[in-house]
Amino acid sequence: WKGVLWSLFKGNLSAIRAVYDTLYGKYLPEMGLSLREVPSGEIYLNDPRNTKPEDLLTQIYVAVE
Repeated sequence: WKGVLWSLFKGNLSAIRAVYDTLYGKYLPEMGLSLREVPSGEIYLNDPRNTKPEDLLTQIYVAVE
């Protein structure tokens, strides 16, 4: 099975590393999944130039198998 694990992060982009750490260190092992050899991705749902840092929304995608 190949697919994508995704998460919606709300907050300052300086804290986004914690989301990746949780995805890689907790959820992937718990679900019996491993990373595929393709890049992860992020989609920024609002603009940091006119959005408070605590209100920023980012979708994170991690390719898994």
